[in-house]
Amino acid sequence: FDGRPVWMACIDPRVFALHKMWMSKEQSREPLKRKRDAAQAKAVAMVANDFLDLSFSAKDLSALPIELVRCAKDLAALKQPNRR
Repeated sequence: FDGRPVWMACIDPRVFALHKMWMSKEQSREPLKRKRDAAQAKAVAMVANDFLDLSFSAKDLSALPIELVRCAKDLAALKQPNRR
């Protein structure tokens, strides 16, 4: 390996976090899975906010279904505690 970065095509972490938050609110989903979905959504949202400087603003996410956009306010305020 030569230490150069590798190109990776992947989903926007905000979309993943929003989808997981939306799934965590689905009453038909098993409670254990809902809890895990919420934890995953919060973890990825903190990475997006704190390390990737990505915003959960409605303007940035306007192409997504409204159900997902409504979850943005739950994730936008998350910040990693004691970040140095």
